[in-house]
Amino acid sequence: MLQVMLELAADVQVPQPDVASGRAAPGQVELQARATRPTSSMNILCGNEAPPRASIAVQYNRQWFWIPDTDFHSKAVFAAVMMLFSIADVGLKGGGPIVTVPANG
Repeated sequence: MLQVMLELAADVQVPQPDVASGRAAPGQVELQARATRPTSSMNILCGNEAPPRASIAVQYNRQWFWIPDTDFHSKAVFAAVMMLFSIADVGLKGGGPIVTVPANG
């Protein structure tokens, strides 16, 4: 699972200031330069402004990250990952019923 997450993380377009300051790895930029992978499994874009048309978008650290609404492949991969997370999230099970026994003293 960790390997899958690392591969998906490499598909994120990383803001250049974050790479220059050492806060983030190059991600997509480095992969495209080295051409180590023929196709990307998912394409996550970034920018300073909220995207006008996105399937999913999130603002993090004053940057926007999104999957374009027209990128069907990335949307399908993202949906599959979210489904795997929901299956893996067993969470804490609620306790059983609480029985109160009166104590007469």
